[in-house]
Amino acid sequence: MDAPPPESVIAALEQLHSLSALDDEGLLTRLGKRMTNFPWSPICPRCSSCRSIWPADKQALAVQKKAKFNQPEGDHLTLLAVYNSWKNNKFSNAWCYDNFVQA
Repeated sequence: MDAPPPESVIAALEQLHSLSALDDEGLLTRLGKRMTNFPWSPICPRCSSCRSIWPADKQALAVQKKAKFNQPEGDHLTLLAVYNSWKNNKFSNAWCYDNFVQA
């Protein structure tokens, strides 16, 4: 296996520094250590933005289903409303299917 190009390594280090995962000396910060607990790219745990839980196919119907959970305060509260509804339905896979939510 070949080593990655130096430009890629530098870009990755710059990104980690901009996310406060590395300090000015290139050492892992406390936040950086916490970010390693997430099995995602570093930007996800830092920014809390991940792929949509609604399926890409059947988008129009999924949008209608999503609308009933919509919270005007933002996506995080919308996702919380989805989770609470799923929890109230005993984490049912059928509920997920009916509401176009990927469990």
